[in-house]
Amino acid sequence: MISSVAGFSAIAAAAAGWMISGWVTHRTGRSKLTMDVVATRFSQPAFGDALTAFNKVLPGLQIDSALVKRLEASDDEDDRRALQRLRYLLNFCEFISVGVLEGELDERIVAKTLRGTLTYVHDHSAPYITDLQRRNTRTFEHFTMLRRHYREL
Repeated sequence: MISSVAGFSAIAAAAAGWMISGWVTHRTGRSKLTMDVVATRFSQPAFGDALTAFNKVLPGLQIDSALVKRLEASDDEDDRRALQRLRYLLNFCEFISVGVLEGELDERIVAKTLRGTLTYVHDHSAPYITDLQRRNTRTFEHFTMLRRHYREL
């Protein structure tokens, strides 16, 4: 009887250890992935170029469909490049938002490192995002949900 209780206790302790080890491994992996994504943001010229264009070419403007159409129709290479970078930036923000809301990226790390950028980009692009969502409600839906979440914090 004592040996079966000891055996069961050993099995239970091993199972608990495996569960804790698995949880720690998952948590560490998610934090590492999040830090890699955040670090990549700083090391990739595409992100920096996109944010610079967003601030330089579109400073203080509320981005809406009319502005996007004007940029699309423009003969100015800088306008077309700004539009391309705007789309890159919005898609990057959606990518990050999906990762956070689906639990693949650590919400605390993203909130501390990207919250300001995500909020800034969303707030200046809100009219355009709203116009797109009138045609398809799923367009930038995660970005909008994460922005709403940050507003409530």
